[in-house]
Amino acid sequence: MSPSHFFIIGGQRCATTWLWRALSAHPDIEMAHPMRPEPKYFLKVPAENQSQDSYSKAHYSGTTKVRGEKSTSYSESVPAVRNILAMFPKARFVMLIRDPIDRAISNVRFSRDNGLEQDTLEAALGRELDNADGSPAMVSGVSVSPFAYLARSDFLTAIARLQQVIPSGQLMTVQSEILTSDPAVLMSLCGFLGVDESRLPLPDFQPVNAAIGSEGDMASELGTELLSRLRTHFAPMLPRLVADHGVDLAKWTTTCPAEAI
Repeated sequence: MSPSHFFIIGGQRCATTWLWRALSAHPDIEMAHPMRPEPKYFLKVPAENQSQDSYSKAHYSGTTKVRGEKSTSYSESVPAVRNILAMFPKARFVMLIRDPIDRAISNVRFSRDNGLEQDTLEAALGRELDNADGSPAMVSGVSVSPFAYLARSDFLTAIARLQQVIPSGQLMTVQSEILTSDPAVLMSLCGFLGVDESRLPLPDFQPVNAAIGSEGDMASELGTELLSRLRTHFAPMLPRLVADHGVDLAKWTTTCPAEAI
């Protein structure tokens, strides 16, 4: 029997590496290698050259019943998702979401850590607020622009885009703050992926792949005026995320402080 496939498709800086490591401990799951850099097979390989055999040989070596890949750029590429579904029509997709401002801050820090961003945190986010067009740009058709910090935190648009191509019941959206603190959410995810939750060792609920300086108060480096502008920027999408996707705003204290709930 051929293995089933699932894809952790985003979002960037939303505990996807943590989830990769947690699920790789399940005896019935093999996660695609390498973890870093991400495979991005369905972005890198032209559609006409894609096949189950070439994909399997490139990224898997075992015979588990379930295979998973983590490539967060897929959430920003409808063609990549279509390519996945053409090969694996019953594939499951996992989209992680996080406090939008915290995610953007972490993204800036990660870009700075890797020499991609030269501006300060305030300058980088302020620049995008002043010039945002809402559309993360692909670099050479493979990587997403490292500077789309706020656009990449627009989860409502991203999920709506995915829902247009992913069949109903094959996409699960998970709030990363809850995933990494509540074992029940991870167990529920196992059910969605079709594996026995009792066989998954509970992970160490500690951050992994954190950007330098990301511990503690994520917004401590932001001025009051910029933080207010960022909250205003993301405010319109919050009610829909609550109504349509069950987001717990109490977990998003940077974007939505307690007094705003």
